[in-house]
Amino acid sequence: MFNASVYRLRRQQLKKILKEGIVIFPGNNESPINDPSHYYPFRQDSNFLYYFGISRPGLTGIIDISGNKEFLIGNDPPPESLIWQGKQPSVHQLAMQCGVKETLPPQEFLMQRNKILSSRKYHWLPVFRCDALKKLTLFTGKKEEEILSHPSEELIRAVVQMRSVKTKEEITAIEQMAKLYHGCLDNIIPYVQAGVSEQFIAGRMEGYLKSMGARHPFQTICSVRGEILHNPFYRNTLRKGDLLLIDGGAESEETHYGCDITRVFPVNGKFSPVQKEIYHIVLAAQQQAINMLRPGILFRDVHMAVCQFIAEGLKEMKLMKGHAADAVHEGAHVLFFPHGTGHMLGLDTHDMSSLGEKHVGYDKKTKRSSHPGLTHLRFARELQPGFVLTVEPGIYFVPEKIKQWKKEKKFTSFINYHALETFFTFGGIRIEDNIVISSSGAINLSQFIPKKTDEIERWMKKRRGAS
Repeated sequence: MFNASVYRLRRQQLKKILKEGIVIFPGNNESPINDPSHYYPFRQDSNFLYYFGISRPGLTGIIDISGNKEFLIGNDPPPESLIWQGKQPSVHQLAMQCGVKETLPPQEFLMQRNKILSSRKYHWLPVFRCDALKKLTLFTGKKEEEILSHPSEELIRAVVQMRSVKTKEEITAIEQMAKLYHGCLDNIIPYVQAGVSEQFIAGRMEGYLKSMGARHPFQTICSVRGEILHNPFYRNTLRKGDLLLIDGGAESEETHYGCDITRVFPVNGKFSPVQKEIYHIVLAAQQQAINMLRPGILFRDVHMAVCQFIAEGLKEMKLMKGHAADAVHEGAHVLFFPHGTGHMLGLDTHDMSSLGEKHVGYDKKTKRSSHPGLTHLRFARELQPGFVLTVEPGIYFVPEKIKQWKKEKKFTSFINYHALETFFTFGGIRIEDNIVISSSGAINLSQFIPKKTDEIERWMKKRRGAS
């Protein structure tokens, strides 16, 4: 975690924005796997982490704005935990780490609630976990239906406002994870060869991150079926001619900030001519997008520019036809590029997504569109200095989708279905980097990870020679 002064300042800023009321941030509890004493790996709630920084289960942070008080609510470890877990810090000791002065066990807080709190106006964020729901009903005295249906819009807007603009400490933490993830990719490249399973490579990645004091911020996508966007399975064995798409990241066990980076590796060690053609379209589209990034520009406009660039590239390859601008306007490009160009990044991979895309990726000036090329755009609004986001265009060939659209005779004036028959085993290519918006443009926090075709081929040759 950061210095206690960082969390004190964040809570002070939140008080200034909200002005009144009681803010409750329920931390996560342990989640049992198959019995009450065996748990999934613990991950603290990101909003609790942002304002309190402590990664221990069973805690709740409470901010009394009008009374200018802050509480960390939780029970100290029971005496028997010494046997099983060793000596653990008390709740008071944890509170000191994040600059909170007052601590109470939950039951004692409930008995004194009316006496120690200055208001009955409560603020809470949207709930997606049962343990958080239980804590909120307990500490507010409100029914579950009200907790679920009436989160504080004021608090949501305040948290999004604060978490959207990253500080120097946050940006450094993300960049450090990008550097660590570079090492993770470097570690597995010798195994990107025919006959090796996706499962083996994914396992090597997980082990490397664990050994470096990090973890996966999400389940790594490691697949020769790159056209399946969030492929959660590792069932395939790599074959000659395959492209291995790895979309993963590293999350610090200390700060909990992470990166989200995608690279594509040719199993042969060299891209085929047609693989290079597709790859270069995606790479050029990504670079065009990064060049456009600056304060004041709508990310939706960046996305639409990427869509047209991809359509133009596919037209040059005779996979699309007609006017590229018309094809994008009609939504024909969605066959090849069905997702958004990027999303916010920080404590969450899809940062603050639990607060709702309408608050994070959109605002009063930028509303979600029903346009075919925009329905899956997570982030569209105007960029500001300090925003950290991904830029990740891609081109995918999904055989089932191509056959379906051909059967339905969709966009026959824009799509050359006959030419696509040779791409049914191609897979997909996505290139993803993590970008911070500066006062005048954009800085690529993962630029040191090779991504040009010749760079990747040299990287693979060097690491395979060292294996």
